[in-house]
Amino acid sequence: MTRNAHVSTSTLPGLQRMLNGQQLADKLRECSKGHITLDAFDDWFAVESWNIHKQPNQELTDTVYEIEGIGSDHLFNGLSEAGVRTRFKVILAGLSP
Repeated sequence: MTRNAHVSTSTLPGLQRMLNGQQLADKLRECSKGHITLDAFDDWFAVESWNIHKQPNQELTDTVYEIEGIGSDHLFNGLSEAGVRTRFKVILAGLSP
């Protein structure tokens, strides 16, 4: 998983989409089941979680930061792809419906 500095082509200048919990849960589920690659998840996540601290849902912000930590563990501490997917499943189990 690599952190990419992408600019969303679907966001007009001056307008920002805000990630919501359902979108995040859906992508975590897809990735944890192997339906999308970690790289594909990371590409999506890098764009969608940009400036997450500006939205009011603290649980969502904390979850995004937790996922960023998992990405760091994968990149720098040897966490395997299987380990990342397992940790994504743990996050999914704890998300509010």
